[in-house]
Amino acid sequence: MRRRVSVPKRKPFRISLQWALFIFSCLALLSAISAFLLALSIHWHPNAADSQVQRTTTHFQDTAAGTSDGSFLPLTAYLEPPLQAATPLPPRVKIPLKKVQYPQVKTCLDIPNLFPVHHAKADDDKFGPNVGKLKSLYEIREEYAKVCPVDADPFLPWIHDLFLSSNYQFVEFVAHNKRRCRTDPSFGMPDLKNLEPQVALMQSVPIKRLDLEDGLLRGLEPKDRQHRYRLASLEDADPDTLETRFICHFHQVSNSGERSFLGETFSAFPYNYEDVNYRKGPRLKPMLTRPENAEDFNGAHNDQVWNSVFHFRCPVPENVQSMLRDGATRQTPNGVLPGLYMDLVPIRTPPRETKEGYSPYRKDPAFDPSTQWGQNHLLPRVQDSGRWANIPIGCRSPVDRREKKSVTLTDKKDYLVGCLWASAAFTTRGPNAALDTSTAMRLLEWLAFHLYIAKLDHVYIYDNTEAHTDTVSLQPIIDLFPPNRITRIPWKHRVCNNNFKGGERSSQYSAEASCRIRYGPSTEWMIFFDTDEYLIPQGNWTDLQDWLRTSTKTGAISKETKILSFFQTRPFPRVDFMEPYYNHGGGCGETVDSAKCLTKRESATFLETYDCETTPLPKPNFGWRAQKQIYQPEYVLNHFVHYTMVTQRANVHPDERIPAFLQRAPYERRVNELTEAFMLHAKTKPPAQTQGWKRICAAALQSSGKQTCPVGIPWPLNVTTTNQEPVLNEDGYSFNCYQHSKIQNHLVPRLREILKPLQAQYKEK
Repeated sequence: MRRRVSVPKRKPFRISLQWALFIFSCLALLSAISAFLLALSIHWHPNAADSQVQRTTTHFQDTAAGTSDGSFLPLTAYLEPPLQAATPLPPRVKIPLKKVQYPQVKTCLDIPNLFPVHHAKADDDKFGPNVGKLKSLYEIREEYAKVCPVDADPFLPWIHDLFLSSNYQFVEFVAHNKRRCRTDPSFGMPDLKNLEPQVALMQSVPIKRLDLEDGLLRGLEPKDRQHRYRLASLEDADPDTLETRFICHFHQVSNSGERSFLGETFSAFPYNYEDVNYRKGPRLKPMLTRPENAEDFNGAHNDQVWNSVFHFRCPVPENVQSMLRDGATRQTPNGVLPGLYMDLVPIRTPPRETKEGYSPYRKDPAFDPSTQWGQNHLLPRVQDSGRWANIPIGCRSPVDRREKKSVTLTDKKDYLVGCLWASAAFTTRGPNAALDTSTAMRLLEWLAFHLYIAKLDHVYIYDNTEAHTDTVSLQPIIDLFPPNRITRIPWKHRVCNNNFKGGERSSQYSAEASCRIRYGPSTEWMIFFDTDEYLIPQGNWTDLQDWLRTSTKTGAISKETKILSFFQTRPFPRVDFMEPYYNHGGGCGETVDSAKCLTKRESATFLETYDCETTPLPKPNFGWRAQKQIYQPEYVLNHFVHYTMVTQRANVHPDERIPAFLQRAPYERRVNELTEAFMLHAKTKPPAQTQGWKRICAAALQSSGKQTCPVGIPWPLNVTTTNQEPVLNEDGYSFNCYQHSKIQNHLVPRLREILKPLQAQYKEK
């Protein structure tokens, strides 16, 4: 039997009428204040840069584990499972997220070089090489997430670079479409299927903001109603979120690890990638195509190179701009503003397979957002979503030479700059890939020529050496030149697929985009080229800068011309600047006397050695395939190595068809190679490729057309004959290439004079 416990009776609580009225008044006042503060916390700014910004004073606790200073958070990826394959798209609720940290990235100073992009060469045994038979990363995606999370969650953009714009208004992102690393389906159909969301990231989606009383939010806690969005149709979306793909979530963390939310914006593209892909031509494929089987190479859209790299930006809230501009947060000695971060949240929808896409410019009738997404698809909260988290934004990168003040498009620091993706040692392409360590001396000559003869204002070197080796460096060469003429960007991102067939030189393509987007706003003209490519002034011109400046002033280069193309052909190395080469057991002979191969003499310049082109100027029309271009980065929105893919006309003229590779005149024109300039492509001829040259270059064999002489036997200067009959030189070999008097008589002597003290300094080091 339970024992009853007696409880003493409490006296009833009585309160006077005056006290009751006082308490009621206080509660009413507190309620009014709360409502006022809540109204302030959801304020949409009217100006274009900040119309997307939401502010709040809500606080979240997020301890910076593993750091001595709580204001530094490691870069983190929250991995989300694949979308459910159903129509309409099911809501994402109670999502299990996997957290992976990348402690090597804590501040902006660690970007871009330390951003988790690819495994190191030393881990090829574990994760597979980037040439030959590539290993399927899909099968090991969870393990590979420790290196890079994209294969484990392909809705995360494969970011290669990110940085603040010069006026602090945007965070710019350069990402690569990782699916293109597997354009050869024989390397793994599961990888191609898994990486399809990478295509979706380039397709915009319309979004609708929800107010606190929206029916979709009924039953949610007040804190879970703030900053909520749903997928929408173009007709229903907010005007400034018709074409977005990412939620940009800005926050600050204190020394104690307390996180304060600073605002949210929505990403923007420079142009609509899906619409431009359609406007490239009706015969082209949609952005997403699927190979039928492992042998269906053409089913993986290998030709659509304009979909390799994509650029997007996140507007920075005004309050964060002020913190960055005024240094409101605590600065460290290296200029870092600790504690400022952003999370990048992809808006997840299946990739569209239609050609026309879904945008304000075009709607494919086969795509209906209500059918595909439903009418009430609520996006999960940021903290419940897969995302890139703790992206540091509180500093300028050490590779950023721009002024901290705001600049306009007319406030250019430079007139003509060059971008270079180079390595002190690099691996050649194809199944017989080999390590080439000749870049250092090439770079010395190349910089001397283009800084002091061609007169480039500045050169940006994306140094890819760490992707190949840690035993050599480009720094000793760079140190020979004034620091205000060269900026070195450490860039150890590896090429994801270094094969000839189906290859994707992701590191190079992203470096080019990074240079254009980082440094394009501060220059008038830009060119991205290699250390074996020389810009040669022609006619009466002595340098490229004088030609460009004068020709644009006089109208020789039209104001409408924004792209200048240099055709390229492959020259021979001249036999008169080469010496015997042998390698024990390598096929080139055992001694100097028995040498069967040739190599460039150390005393000869690369410029004079490769001044031996197969045809006289102007170059043949097929030279357009390997052309390089000087262009105005303000006008060009997408450039792919050899070609301008998209320009500002894509936005100004939304109904205009866009050429696949060559832009229309007068916006793009070919440089006059006789009176303006031309490009000499001095690509190295490995000694092994000259083996048996004496026999092959014999006049009788050449006249038969059975083999091509691998070295150059130059016609005398100023000879431009196209006579097909062989003419012999004094050694009995037939002439097979043409040299240029401008190079041999003028430029090479000047180059030697410039190189002499630089080479002496380099040897002393």
